[in-house]
Amino acid sequence: MKKTLASCFFACAFLIFAQQANAQNTITGKVVDKKNVAIQGASVVVKGTTMGTVTDTNGGFTAVQGTLLTVNFGTETQEATATNDLVVKFKYSLKQLQKKLDKSTGKKKKKKKNK
Repeated sequence: MKKTLASCFFACAFLIFAQQANAQNTITGKVVDKKNVAIQGASVVVKGTTMGTVTDTNGGFTAVQGTLLTVNFGTETQEATATNDLVVKFKYSLKQLQKKLDKSTGKKKKKKKNK
């Protein structure tokens, strides 16, 4: 019985320690355009790795901590030093970024028909 209790105690202590260590190795941040509008769907990757994530509807992300992050949206890429509560601000508005993306993919805007 004592062995079982001791094993359970050490397992719980290990899980708590692992959870705290993992929490310290992540950073949070937000990706916005030049007008501070949140950018949904931007990829955030720790430079030199394949570890990354995609921004949520509010432009927010949680990523594994690294020294440098690469943020991509469409054809635009920015690098940022990894700090907690990081805000990555693109130099274009979301509308301009979307136009650049449409142009690069060959997507054309449909013209409205006049009646």
